[in-house]
Amino acid sequence: MNQKKKITIGLIISLVLVGIFSYGLISNYSEKKVAKTNTEAETYKVVKNVKQPTVSIETKLVSKVAKSFNTDTTKKAKKVTKKVTKKKAVKKSKKILKKKIAKKKTKKLKSKLKSLGTFKLTAYCGCGSCCGSQGGTTASGARPRVGRTIAVDTSVIPFGTHVIINGHEYVAEDRGGAINGNRIDVFFGDHGSAMDFGVQYAEVFIKK
Repeated sequence: MNQKKKITIGLIISLVLVGIFSYGLISNYSEKKVAKTNTEAETYKVVKNVKQPTVSIETKLVSKVAKSFNTDTTKKAKKVTKKVTKKKAVKKSKKILKKKIAKKKTKKLKSKLKSLGTFKLTAYCGCGSCCGSQGGTTASGARPRVGRTIAVDTSVIPFGTHVIINGHEYVAEDRGGAINGNRIDVFFGDHGSAMDFGVQYAEVFIKK
């Protein structure tokens, strides 16, 4: 019995010690948690009480001026863009109108004209390279004029005939040894312009 009592008493003492140790751990943890919570609360108060930096009147005025300047610039840019767009639209419409008018004129002219077919077009001037000798008159006796005089094969187009080429009216006033059949030589005032003309092909008309 004495031995059993000793064992029982030992167990009771052990349980008491374990309880005391557990209580100490729990209280220590609670104190730390409370301290942490208090620290966080104090930190929040400090942050909350910190005053935000105030914006000066000058800064506000500068920002307002900058905004108004940007707005004015944007408006001006939009106005300029609209003007440019309108100008482009007007130019396009004018070009379209010109083309339509030219087509109508061509149709009207064609109704009053007789086609001689497609001719080979070359160019010449009054220099020695083009004419062999610099003369002041054409084969018909008329003085050559830019935008008017053409050299032709008189068996196809007689002198004095008014010829329409690409909507422009010329007069058959000259001829040349190389101008045969469906070929026309257009007169220019200088050799460079004649060379720039090169060789072209176009339908040729005469008035009915």
